[in-house]
Amino acid sequence: MVPMLNDAMAALGTNFAGSTDPAAYAQPYMTWADTSSGFLKRRNAAGTAWIVIGRIFRQRVDAISLSDLPTTDVGPVYVAGYGMREWNATLGAYAAAPEFRSLDGALGFAIAYPNGGSAASPANISVNSRYVVTNPFPGFRVYCELELRIGGFWGSPGGNLAVAGSGGGTEYFGCIASQYNDADLVVQTANNFLISNNPGGSCHPFPAPGVVTSAPARIKCWKVKGALA
Repeated sequence: MVPMLNDAMAALGTNFAGSTDPAAYAQPYMTWADTSSGFLKRRNAAGTAWIVIGRIFRQRVDAISLSDLPTTDVGPVYVAGYGMREWNATLGAYAAAPEFRSLDGALGFAIAYPNGGSAASPANISVNSRYVVTNPFPGFRVYCELELRIGGFWGSPGGNLAVAGSGGGTEYFGCIASQYNDADLVVQTANNFLISNNPGGSCHPFPAPGVVTSAPARIKCWKVKGALA
């Protein structure tokens, strides 16, 4: 009876913490804060196994200022003024909640270039033409905006319009990019001009583009959910 009482008293006053299993020193009912798994455990009555009794809720982490975020993967961090974050070597420190990770994965941005162009060498589009561009987010519905480069600056061509021509008939201005049938992107240009020579005519940002029938183009493309079923 006395040895059993001694073991019980020892168990009351002894606890373990760390990543190394202290089974060789543990008596029945002793507790172990297992930092390798994040669980609090208690030795069973026979002293032969650990029983999980709960999680370690307040594991210590170092506070890091926003300007001193690490450049390598260090796992969970506490960012001063922002709270708990999980480090990702590609994206930086971001919220650890699964909902935020899912939202981040549902968002996307890319720039596509019609007529075989690229970021290094954007190709021209011309009037009275149709260009089909591969969706940079296949399987998703996207929002897209066409831009022209005029005088070294990128900007939207504004709205489309039709006006009476100087020699009679009608002249058409404008160009637009849109998604076709939830798949590819299509750029369609007007019959006569890509953009109005008057900013007030089609509400574009270029101060004085002049007569434009051909210009480098790109499509800014956003994915905001929109996955196809």
